[in-house]
Amino acid sequence: MTALAQAVAVADTSAATSTVVSATLASPPTPGNLLIAVTLMVNATTTVHPWGVPPHIAAVNTTVARESIYSKVAVPGEPSTISVTFASSATTYRLAVYEVAPTAGLAWLGFDGSGSAADAGVAAATLSSGTTPPTSTPDGIAVAAWGMNGAPGAFVSITNGFTATPMQSGWTAHKILTGTGPQESTLTWTGARRVGAAIATFKQGVPVSSAGFLALL
Repeated sequence: MTALAQAVAVADTSAATSTVVSATLASPPTPGNLLIAVTLMVNATTTVHPWGVPPHIAAVNTTVARESIYSKVAVPGEPSTISVTFASSATTYRLAVYEVAPTAGLAWLGFDGSGSAADAGVAAATLSSGTTPPTSTPDGIAVAAWGMNGAPGAFVSITNGFTATPMQSGWTAHKILTGTGPQESTLTWTGARRVGAAIATFKQGVPVSSAGFLALL
């Protein structure tokens, strides 16, 4: 069954001291596992993306809360430290990294779908992640993020089977998928803040061997 291969690595910068933030997994990623990076930032944009790839989704709530979700499949020699560079700003940035093992006999095929949401222009203490299109395969993972313009207070609840991981100005969350359908989660916390959210799903399938690929030609 699909599973987190190791604990989620979370890191942040100190206010106004650096535009680079790096998160380090406890051990080097296993080749074939899926790596997912989530960034939260306030009043800033990303200038150097994790792994040099653009985000699958970059949700924007005016300029006060932005979330981006990236992914890649780990290769041999994959480093355990992942870094992202942000535009200069007098605020802090957060980065969370997941490593996810596939179900036995399956391989990660990558990004499946995404959704996003934002507050109604005023501070809020609950927000949906947005809803993805129906997933195209039964095995996979969904990752969501809520970014806020400051410390949000205490966690209250999260819906639809997601597991939340705290960050300094919000939360990231994940859910192992075992069936198809749209994905969504609603987070509730104690201190109202301006907030935006994003969610992305990732899919698996039967790997095509090189011999099998050649047989198709």
